Amino acid sequence: MNGLFGSILPLLLEMRGFVPKSTTLVSRIFTVAICTRNRAKLLRLCLESLASAMREREYLVIVVDNGSTDDTRSVISDFSDELNIRRGFEPVAGLSRARNRALKECNTEYIVFLDDDARPDPGWIDAIETGIEAWDPDFFGGPYRPFYLQEKPPWFEDEFGSQYV
Repeated sequence: MNGLFGSILPLLLEMRGFVPKSTTLVSRIFTVAICTRNRAKLLRLCLESLASAMREREYLVIVVDNGSTDDTRSVISDFSDELNIRRGFEPVAGLSRARNRALKECNTEYIVFLDDDARPDPGWIDAIETGIEAWDPDFFGGPYRPFYLQEKPPWFEDEFGSQYV
């Protein structure tokens, strides 16, 4: 990472106890982290889309199980042949706790957070690789395109999705 943020971030993370399991960054550019709690059905859809977007790439996928009591563990296991996937566990409920656990488990230069109710586009991984290679950013984000398991809720306006920005 470039700039002041890139040089300070590792020190700040270490001061707060967020030290990767390995202090050596692995050759993969990034890790995909998905935090989940009792949303096995949505997680399965997310991982199916991610497996399709990965197309034989070996990036690590860490699914942080935030104390699930449903089939989350078996859903993660179901993708062990398709993805380089690992289960992390955070017993204390809360998205920030789960994301902090993902940071502790990550040993790549970048970590990409993907929500368990998201379905990445087929070109998602390509866009991330291109962006990292072209700009070496300290951080980045992407568009949000909603999908629905049922009819769209009446309160959700299409303009909420970032494809309209």
